[in-house]
Amino acid sequence: MSRSFKTPALFIAMAALGVGVFAIADEDIPVEKAPPGVQATVKRVVGKDKLDHLDRDMENGKMVYEVDVNAKNGSFSVHMSDTGEVQGISLDIPMGAIPEPVMNAAKHAHPGVAITEPEIRSEKGQLFYKVELKVGKEKHELQIDAAGKIISDEKDTENDGGDDKK
Repeated sequence: MSRSFKTPALFIAMAALGVGVFAIADEDIPVEKAPPGVQATVKRVVGKDKLDHLDRDMENGKMVYEVDVNAKNGSFSVHMSDTGEVQGISLDIPMGAIPEPVMNAAKHAHPGVAITEPEIRSEKGQLFYKVELKVGKEKHELQIDAAGKIISDEKDTENDGGDDKK
């Protein structure tokens, strides 16, 4: 799903507050099926904007939720715990918005592959970029800081669907 945000000021402001983010697999659920705390957070986050969908997944033994919102100036995702506590945000960004050190690090890590789905994210108050790329039958997700240091390189093979850290 493509998300873009024309004015990243909201993202930067939320990131400055120390809001963290993490990846969530898609399992759409109706808002009414979510715990009360998640429902309240969804209502507060969406406001007058349009709810795209609500996902849930088990991560590190805990149920987590992601709400995708279509706002006037673009779309964004808010990640939360099963109590509705906001854990982070993520925004899709255009390829041209990725700093050169980040692009160079991704290309060096896996030469000759196309970079797709760039995002800017926040985790534990740290801003970083996430890019996806396909290496043979494997899909890789790289997290890279603005200086070009690779934070993580996770692969998800199409055969088993499992996540493996490189």
